[in-house]
Amino acid sequence: MIRKISKKRVAVYIAIIVVAVFAAAEIAVRIAVPYRINIDSEQKYWALWSHTNAFGQYNKDDDLEFDGLKVSMQKAPGEKRVICLGSSSTYGAGLQDRRMAYPQVLNRMIPEALVLNGGWGGYNSYQLWIYLSEVLVLVAPDVVVFYYGGNECYGHSAKSFYPRAKDIVARMRSRGSQHFVDLQDAVAFGTSNPVALEALYLLSDSRLFLYIRDAIIRSRYNNDLKSFKYETTADCLTMTQPTTEMILRDMVDLSVEKNFQLIFVSEISSSARHANRAIFDLMNGFCKTGPVKCVNVLDAMNFKNDPGLFIDTSHLTPKGHQKMADLLEPEIRGMLGLTDVQVNEGISPISAQAD
Repeated sequence: MIRKISKKRVAVYIAIIVVAVFAAAEIAVRIAVPYRINIDSEQKYWALWSHTNAFGQYNKDDDLEFDGLKVSMQKAPGEKRVICLGSSSTYGAGLQDRRMAYPQVLNRMIPEALVLNGGWGGYNSYQLWIYLSEVLVLVAPDVVVFYYGGNECYGHSAKSFYPRAKDIVARMRSRGSQHFVDLQDAVAFGTSNPVALEALYLLSDSRLFLYIRDAIIRSRYNNDLKSFKYETTADCLTMTQPTTEMILRDMVDLSVEKNFQLIFVSEISSSARHANRAIFDLMNGFCKTGPVKCVNVLDAMNFKNDPGLFIDTSHLTPKGHQKMADLLEPEIRGMLGLTDVQVNEGISPISAQAD
């Protein structure tokens, strides 16, 4: 006679087996994966804490930090400030010493002004716009140089991620959560629901959970990369909102609102072309009709007679950064009123000829 097992006992056995399996998996993962993978979800390595004001972290601060240098938000009378905004080519990627990047070179060439490096690798125009409008303007720049072009086909999900992050923060604050850590955790977990947050806090102690989560995120990220053709085509400028044109227009409007002068510089590549010709054309359109200057460094770089300007396809050598600084110095000096040389409105004389 077969002994009948009660449903309650079956449920207990199943629960024991499930717990045992997960415990074994947890132990296996802890042995096989000695550290957390730590992929920042849809942030795509976006430094939300330092490059946005999503958590209101700068509302009570007195200064900003640039490469260890603290810059006061209060300018001294007569003080001049310049910010070089851009991605890795501005940051100085590939250089053994980032003091050789063109912003730092300009800082030494123009001792009458403080020139700051606002570059960050991998950022697209939207991320740089947020960085400029929410953070960099707090130090009241007199001139902003925007050297950009090659990253527009990357990080498109930033345009949907950041509004969601701000919405999560707003929801948390509406329930009385004001602590920076709580706000950051909610954004990292992707929810403001208190029950979900508590569950995720508990699960975050599990290496197995983190491993599965990060594997899913990596898979989604890789699929995300495959969903677009990452080429420097005009399609990247319009595939998501806000478009590149909208972002550039917002930069121009911000320069008027915050009373700084703006220089557009189309990023160039080692193939002796603009990194994205469509962005070059957009920039020139604004320079012909608005209060912004364009500097076309392509012909001035003189690739044929001086090929050793690039480390790779887009990043400049110290020599290339020096040459970039040489081309920008008179433009910046003119805008700051540090020279008697007259600088024409619109497209710089440097750029009289387009490629």
